[in-house]
Amino acid sequence: AARAFGLQPVQPVRSRPAIPSVLMQTYVPFDGGVILISAGSPATLVADELLELFDAVTSTFRLEVLDGEE
Repeated sequence: AARAFGLQPVQPVRSRPAIPSVLMQTYVPFDGGVILISAGSPATLVADELLELFDAVTSTFRLEVLDGEE
């Protein structure tokens, strides 16, 4: 799976200042497509810990199609 992460300002409302945020994304190939798992947080003081937690969660992500279901 491919991963993207980093710190980036996010501006939820144009008239308000941007908020520094930690952004994380993992792209998981599945059944000819890609599933995107993403998260974000304004808690930039604990960015390293958030990235480590997100990595631990997404590295164990599994998705399976059961027989007869789609």
